[in-house]
Amino acid sequence: MSNFVFLLHGLLPIVAWFIYRRMFRTRRGLIGVMTTAVLLGSVLYIAGIHLISKEYSDDLKRYDLDKDGEFSDAEYTLEARAAMKRFSNDTGRITAPIVAPFASSVWAVLMFGVCKLCSQGIEDLRAHRIDKQAEGRGVDGG
Repeated sequence: MSNFVFLLHGLLPIVAWFIYRRMFRTRRGLIGVMTTAVLLGSVLYIAGIHLISKEYSDDLKRYDLDKDGEFSDAEYTLEARAAMKRFSNDTGRITAPIVAPFASSVWAVLMFGVCKLCSQGIEDLRAHRIDKQAEGRGVDGG
């Protein structure tokens, strides 16, 4: 589930770009769409981190055989130790609210830039094709 959330986080700026291109096309629209993408991206980022933390917690609880919340010597296996290490080293759940806006902002700006370059390239190719077709018909540009 966390992978799906991070996939949505990754695709969100691209979807926002297409919404901007189809509906707004003004500087104010760009700022609004990008701000929305960053805010939603931050929420998705935090949700993804918390889902990973829950997965680690659930994995750790699998090794607590008597469900008392503590690990006895019999429950303290190599797998249980590995699960404890994954859960205790998960600092993402603590830093996610701080990191999410920055990570989402950088990702949104990067993806908007890539989308802008791709859109510009497509427009240039279309203009070049139209020019070539006009030359082929013998139409003078002036």
